[in-house]
Amino acid sequence: MNAHSARHSDAMETRIGIDIGGTFTDLVFMSSDGRVLRAKVLSTPDDYSVGVTEGVAGARRQGLDMDSVTRILHGTTVATNALLEGKGARVALLTTRGFRDVLEIRRLRMPVLYDIRWRKPAPLVPRRRRFEIDERVDCNGSIERPLHVSARLAHRVDESGSAPADGACSGPSSPGRNDPGQSKA
Repeated sequence: MNAHSARHSDAMETRIGIDIGGTFTDLVFMSSDGRVLRAKVLSTPDDYSVGVTEGVAGARRQGLDMDSVTRILHGTTVATNALLEGKGARVALLTTRGFRDVLEIRRLRMPVLYDIRWRKPAPLVPRRRRFEIDERVDCNGSIERPLHVSARLAHRVDESGSAPADGACSGPSSPGRNDPGQSKA
C-alpha cells in the first residue's frame, strides 16, 4: 500500500462532479458516507474556471473539506452547444478521398420516419469547406497511402468560397488510432 492509499484508506473521501453548461455550472460533491452537496452557479464564459471556483467556495461554506477530495470528474456541453448552434469558428474539414459527404449522409437515420415535413439540419461543416485528401490509413493505423499536402489544396482551403475558414480539422480515417498524417494536415 502506498502513502496516498494509506492516508485515504480510513479517511472520508469526496468526489466532485462538474458540468459546465452555457448558462449554469453544476457541481455535485459526494462523500464516501453518502453525504451529497450541490452547487449551481452562473457559468462564466470569459473564464469557466471562475464559475467552478465559485461553486467549490459555496460547497466549502456548506462544510466541504477540500482535503477529502480524491476524484474530480468534469464534463461540459459548451463545445457541443457551440457546434449545434453554429456559434463556433468557421472550420474546414480535410478528409480521406471518398468521405467528403459523410457529414450530410449521417448514416441515413431519420428521427421521424414518416414525417414528410422533416428537414435535415445543416451539416456542421458546409460542403464548400470540406476537402478530400489523397491518403489512406488502414484499420490498424498503418499507412497504405501517405499524405501529400499540395500547395493547390492549401490554396483551395484558404480560398474556400465566400466564407473562408478560421481553422481546419482533419477527420481520422481510423478513429482511435495514431495517425501520423494528422499532424501534416
